[in-house]
This record gives sequence, structure tokens and C-alpha cells, in this order.
Amino acid sequence: MYLRFVVADSHDQDAQCEHGPFRIYSDVADDLETPAHISEELHELRRWFNIHLEEPTRLTESRHPRARDKAICWFKPEAQECLTRMWEMKHLLAEVGIQVDVLKAENPGIVVYEDDQQIAVIPHWRARVQRI
Repeated sequence: MYLRFVVADSHDQDAQCEHGPFRIYSDVADDLETPAHISEELHELRRWFNIHLEEPTRLTESRHPRARDKAICWFKPEAQECLTRMWEMKHLLAEVGIQVDVLKAENPGIVVYEDDQQIAVIPHWRARVQRI
């Protein structure tokens, strides 16, 4: 089962998906109202992901250089260290009132990128995605 962490109520009409917590991380971590210990832990998590999680090199089905990115990333089941740290991020964001939901799917879409930790997919109508 693949897992994806999404910020509740962050639906992107263009991408037709919800944003992941990496999109809001900086805003929360740098907000002066965020408690210092949470800000520090969020920054530390981001540093860890910058080192240990590859940035996908392809996020579209098209090979055209100006094609719009449409793929979304899902963690592989064997990405245990990444998943552990994502759960930490989920709990830290909850402490400041941001709900992060976890989605699971066996076949979330058409894979356009893959590495040891994750896949990037173009979602398709047959994907059975569940909130856990």
C-alpha cells in the first residue's frame, strides 16, 4: 500500500489533488506564532528530507519541456524512515492546528517517476484512495 500525506482542505483545482505538507512547511516553521520547539523540529525534518529524499526528476506524462506538472508523490511501503518522519511532521503540524490526513492506495495512478522511497503518479479514475 502506498501512502500520501495531505493537508486537509488544501485542494488544488489545477492539479485536482490536495497539497502535501511540504507545501506549507515553511509558512508554519517561520511563523512567529509557531512555538520555537515546533519550528526547530520542522526545520530539522525538512533538512533530513532534503538529504534523504530525492526530488522527482519527472512529474508529467509528456516529454515536452513546457508540459505542466500533474503528478503527485506517494511513499512506498518500504520507505519506513521517511514514513516515520512524515508521521512526526503530521503530529507537529497538528500541535499548531493544521490537520494532515493520510491517504492509502494500492494503485494510485500511472507511474511517471520512481525511486527507492517514492513514486510520482498521474492519478487515474480507477484509483481507490482511502483516508486512514
